Amino acid sequence: MKRLLLIVLPLLLMVGCEDTDVSDGVDGLTILVESDVEPNGTNCSNGGTKLFFGGDVDGDGVLDE
Repeated sequence: MKRLLLIVLPLLLMVGCEDTDVSDGVDGLTILVESDVEPNGTNCSNGGTKLFFGGDVDGDGVLDE
């Protein structure tokens, strides 16, 4: 009986906690990523790749400053 209770109780809790008020949200921004070579220096002693990223607020497909 204890085994059955250990199996059934979590299932009942999951069903009881189910969110039934589901609606579509607002579409988010497209995230753009740009990369550039980072030379040897104070930011990166061996050099590397610098990444810039952000939301495309104006929808033109270009990562603005």
